[in-house]
Amino acid sequence: MMRHSQPHRLTRSRLAARGFTLVELMIAMTLVGGLVAMIYGMFARTSDALIDVDAMAGATDEARFALEMVRNELQSAGSQASPNAAVDPWVRPKDNPMFGLIPYEGWQNSREVYQGNATLQAIGARNPRSAFSGVVMVGAYDFPQSFLISEVSPNGARVENVERGMGRLTRIDPFDISADSAVIADDTDPRAVALTEQAAARGLRISDRQGYMQFVPVRQASIAAGALELTTAAIAFRGEGRMSGLESIDGQDNDYDAAFLDAFWFRVRVDPYDPTNLQLVRHRLDFETLMALNSPTLNQLEGAIVGVDAEAKEANTLVIANHVVDFRVWFDCADTFGAMQPSPLATQWEPATGACLTPPASASEPHLARVAHLRLSMRSENERTNRPHFEVSGDADWLGFQGVEGTMQTYDVDPRNPGAASVVTVQSSVDLANFRMRGL
Repeated sequence: MMRHSQPHRLTRSRLAARGFTLVELMIAMTLVGGLVAMIYGMFARTSDALIDVDAMAGATDEARFALEMVRNELQSAGSQASPNAAVDPWVRPKDNPMFGLIPYEGWQNSREVYQGNATLQAIGARNPRSAFSGVVMVGAYDFPQSFLISEVSPNGARVENVERGMGRLTRIDPFDISADSAVIADDTDPRAVALTEQAAARGLRISDRQGYMQFVPVRQASIAAGALELTTAAIAFRGEGRMSGLESIDGQDNDYDAAFLDAFWFRVRVDPYDPTNLQLVRHRLDFETLMALNSPTLNQLEGAIVGVDAEAKEANTLVIANHVVDFRVWFDCADTFGAMQPSPLATQWEPATGACLTPPASASEPHLARVAHLRLSMRSENERTNRPHFEVSGDADWLGFQGVEGTMQTYDVDPRNPGAASVVTVQSSVDLANFRMRGL
């Protein structure tokens, strides 16, 4: 009897040696490719989320820093004014007063920044709830401490090389961190730049022992033998038959308390190098030019930025934050008797108007602004295609915005592409100092 086991074993061996079929390979490759795609998709989503979280964290930090800077300078604005402007007999040879806060034409909730070109107009149309406020502040910022001046004349003064004079400006750190006892010899000393280079843009607050104050522009400054020589606008003194002005006893020179004042303009502008980037900036304004303006316009403020040309004006412009999508400023007001008006804080995206920032009609009335509120929103650097752009209006619960009171969640940077950038919002409030700054 013949056995067929050997041929059977040969057939099995041949089958094992021939490998996988094409169909089997294609199925295996499909399964592996799907697995790789799944792993890559999970990695890509995780990486994209991490990038977005990191970008939002950076935007949050930048927004907090920017808002804190504006808040601090708001709190300092008018810090050199009288504690009771309603009754203090300040010197006012001119009728137009100077305030620590100065509104201008279209200062609140403006969308003018979107009118520059077609791209900006399209971005503005896609983000209808985005608007921007601006405000001019006058106060003692760069040199917050007061100092002693002497040899005060009708058009100048001298800061002597003594501890309460130049020592206050150059050798006493305002934060009491360090001290330098070396004397500034002349204008060639690098430390003199901070005092002399911007002097023509600053103001000078002068007060005597009776509390009479004047605010005069500084026109020129120079240093010689450690003393600072200032040339100013007209300074008025109390003379015979005159009830106001700085005291001057028998024509003898007196020492006076003084402080440097700076005028800064905060606003949102278009980045000169990237039209899709909106920047919160701080311009340094010329104090004398600002004093001559009555209810300034936007063009007048642009002309008041320190600098003879565009390059010099840019050098006097500090960029505080990039990728700004909304910046609002509004105020709680007092009535003419000084009592707070019963106006609730804004709870929706549109804040209350700041009508009380307008200077009082009567020069004897104090400013009515009492509390300032700030809201700054910034977007992440890039858009995400998997984040749709929602325009929040009315009942937005169906969009998943429950309980956010209509605040912006996304910002459409490029309407031609799908997706949007995430938005972070920070808000702060500050009690204001007395804002009365009556000038000459």
